[in-house]
Amino acid sequence: MASEMTGGFSSYRHSLTVESNQRDDSRQAEFRELVAGSDSRLKHFLLSLTSDPNDADDVLQDTYEIAWRRFSDFRPGTNFYQWIARIAFNQARNFNRKRRKHHGLGLSDDVLADLSRMNSGNSELLEMRQEQLRKCMTQLRAIDQAILLDYYRDDQPKSKLGERYGIRSDVLYKRLFRLRKKLYDCINYNLGLKTRQS
Repeated sequence: MASEMTGGFSSYRHSLTVESNQRDDSRQAEFRELVAGSDSRLKHFLLSLTSDPNDADDVLQDTYEIAWRRFSDFRPGTNFYQWIARIAFNQARNFNRKRRKHHGLGLSDDVLADLSRMNSGNSELLEMRQEQLRKCMTQLRAIDQAILLDYYRDDQPKSKLGERYGIRSDVLYKRLFRLRKKLYDCINYNLGLKTRQS
């Protein structure tokens, strides 16, 4: 469903280029980089608030325009996603209010607030899990880190990965399973969700 959403960051990039004469290029590059890192999550967030990929994309475009105009209010070093998600929430709320007024459809402000809180909690948990994943990865042997990173980053067929490391495919998949389990257990232990014995 998210793949149906067209435009997004790529179509908004053109609008930013048009304004480049009016804005500082380094600030514009910073904005683009931050938006690119949040684009997918923001699309999914807006899809949950609008229930339609095209509407979500329209709200996303409005969000980027407002965020760019207000970018001087963003404090570097703070969480960009949370900052822009607040703008997106307000845009989605306005969108739903208009939809209710004109078509009798749309989510209530209370439902939107509940969805936003759920998204915020999920985002925080995801960030905590990602931080723990980085820590747990450092506890693995260098070769195991390399195998995992190559497996998830590499565009080559997975069968070639075994050849690269001189490991038979069946052995590689068993090893990957054990490494994933080890990381899963490490992350959950560090988050207090699991004891070492479980």
